Amino acid sequence: ESIGLLQGLRTLNLSNNALRCLPESLFSLRKLQALDLSGNRLVDLSETITALTQLETLSLADNTLITLPSELGTLAQLKHLLTARAALLKADAMQHAVSDEPVML
Repeated sequence: ESIGLLQGLRTLNLSNNALRCLPESLFSLRKLQALDLSGNRLVDLSETITALTQLETLSLADNTLITLPSELGTLAQLKHLLTARAALLKADAMQHAVSDEPVML
């Protein structure tokens, strides 16, 4: 939970940590521009992700996500949404660029 204290953080790589859910304090990182959550065990993504208004790159590849929150589409700065090998059945928010290329953070 102390991750929320890193208010100036711009890039965060939490890949390959077997995460099933994200700590709420993560969503207080208002300057975050790149977030790599690939290779975890995320089943859903909280709509609270929209608090990360500066987010440009979000990697959700290699997760067990079934849906993406439609609110994801409100992230105006989001340029790269990576969902390769995610078990998505419904992705209402896919109005941004989606790529199978790995994200370099």
